[in-house]
Amino acid sequence: MTMLVDAVRRHAEYESDEEARDAVEAVLAALDRRIAKGEVQDLVEALPQKWEVPDREEVPEEATPLDQDEFVEYVAERAGVDRERAYDYVESVFGGMADVAPEEFDRAATQFSPDYERLLVDVDIEVSLE
Repeated sequence: MTMLVDAVRRHAEYESDEEARDAVEAVLAALDRRIAKGEVQDLVEALPQKWEVPDREEVPEEATPLDQDEFVEYVAERAGVDRERAYDYVESVFGGMADVAPEEFDRAATQFSPDYERLLVDVDIEVSLE
């Protein structure tokens, strides 16, 4: 088990480590579409285990504006879960990332629009939204 998976599981109920890893991968894929590539790469490199951002070749060069509902919908589709569970995934993964890589998560989160505040309920650091 990894530090990130442990941190994510502290923020939400998961049936297994595999489900928590699936949540992390789905959120990383959504972040890769939502924020600048350099910020995603910095965040991934700061995580305590080597994580790959899935399907990077399919990601456009420019960040795609996604409101929080679209972000959650992307995570739901990617992970094969309903929207309510996808909210749990996003909230717990954001919380876990903020726990293990607070500076990098904060830099990445500065690209979120204010409507993302609802997704940051499990984040224990001060985050400045756009």
